[in-house]
Amino acid sequence: MTTLAVAAAGGHDPGAVEQLLTRVRTTVLRYSRSRLGGSPGAEQAAEDAAQEVCVNVLDVLPRYRYADGPFEALVYTLASRRVADQQRTMYRAPTPVAEVPDSVEIDPTPEEAAVASEDARLARDLLAQLPSAHRELLTLRIAVGMSSEEVARALRMTPGAVRVAQHRALQKLRALTEREGAAS
Repeated sequence: MTTLAVAAAGGHDPGAVEQLLTRVRTTVLRYSRSRLGGSPGAEQAAEDAAQEVCVNVLDVLPRYRYADGPFEALVYTLASRRVADQQRTMYRAPTPVAEVPDSVEIDPTPEEAAVASEDARLARDLLAQLPSAHRELLTLRIAVGMSSEEVARALRMTPGAVRVAQHRALQKLRALTEREGAAS
C-alpha cells in the first residue's frame, strides 16, 4: 500500500478506494485467518474481521495523515483489535453440538466379541458341570445380581443357607476351572 495509493483513496478517487480496500481486505483476511486458526467458526470470524476493518478504513481514510504513522500500521492496529474481539466472541459463545444421547452404545471389536464369546462358552460349560441347585443359585446371585435375602425368598432357603451354598458352589466351580486349565 503505497503512500500515493493511500493519498488517492483519501482524495475520494473511487478507483483508488476500491483498489486500496481490495489490498486491505486481502491482507487483513490473511492475518485474521492466521491468528484465528482452525477453530470452529474461524473462517467466518476472519471474513467478519476483514469486512469490519475495511469499514473502519473507509471511516478513517479522509482524516488519515501519513505523519500520524504508516498506513500499514493503522491497518494492523485495526485488524489486531478486531481479531482480538473475534477471539473473545468465539471463546465466549457456546458452540452448538448435536444432541448427546443419554447412553452410549459401544460395540465390541471383533476380537473382543470373540473373546467374550469364548469366555461365555467356557462359563456355560463349567456351570453345566455343577449340580442344578448350585447352578441356579450362582445364576441368581452373580448373573442376575440378587441379594442373598432375595435369592433365599426365591429358592425358599434362609439367607445363611444361601451364603453357605454359594460358597460351596464357588469352590466347586474353582476346582472345575483349575482342572479345566490343567487339561488344556
